[in-house]
This record gives sequence, structure tokens and C-alpha cells, in this order.
Amino acid sequence: MAAQHDEPPVEISIGAGLARVDEDRHRPGSYTLVVDGTPQSHVDLDDPTHLAFEYVRRIGHAVDLLPEGPVTALHLGAGALTLPRYVEATRPGSRQQVIELEADEVETWAQHVAATHGFTEAQHVVDVFGLCPACTLEARAAADAAAAG
Repeated sequence: MAAQHDEPPVEISIGAGLARVDEDRHRPGSYTLVVDGTPQSHVDLDDPTHLAFEYVRRIGHAVDLLPEGPVTALHLGAGALTLPRYVEATRPGSRQQVIELEADEVETWAQHVAATHGFTEAQHVVDVFGLCPACTLEARAAADAAAAG
């Protein structure tokens, strides 16, 4: 479970206004992205299938209605990465790309958070490449079988 902190939220200026990430006082390990005082996205770091906002639940339901198996998803705007985490949890092996529309501002925020917590030479990478846990196990099993056979 993620730790709860009593630190004030970090605010950054983005093209759409002023953004901050608030800890959810009622659900430990959860955070809400707020832009100009309006909640935009909510993420539960302990449960990627928890979708707090109705509009996100509707998108998640649309994904659930697709035929079983991995999907290819393009996310315009990362928000709190709620939907990419949901797709990863419910559709292992899916190919996903997130295009962050406020990348420079997100980088500024990440550097501020790193400095606030004493990190030096901090780097923030927007692109994430790799295999989900299930695909990693499958790839290892296939490699082990090939090596043994």
C-alpha cells in the first residue's frame, strides 16, 4: 500500500491552467489530478482496476466490451495514467502509447517533486517501453523451453 503524506500539493502552470495532484484522504494510495480547481482524473496506485470517475468507468466499460485479449490503445493526454494502468491490468499484453499534451509542464513538475524530496540529477522519461508481468513470464517460459529443447 502506498504511504500517506501530509505535504501540500505541488502546483504547476500548464496550457490548460493550474494543475496539482492531491492525495485522496479517503482512499490511501490514491491521488486526484486537479486542473483549475476541477478534478480531472483519479488514480489508485494499489488497485489499477479502481475507476473513480464516471467518465473513466464508461471508457473502461467500452474496453471491457471488446473481444477478449490484448488491445492496441492510444491515449491522448496522460492524466493520472488511470486508463493505461486499467488496460494493462485487464488486458495483459496490450500495446499502448500515451501522448502527453503537456509534456514540458509535466517535466517541470517532476523536477520540482524530485528537488522537494532531495533527489539530485533526477530524470523524467515520458516514454515507457516493456512487457507487462504476464507477458514477461510468458517470454521467460518460452526462452527457457527453447534453451532446454
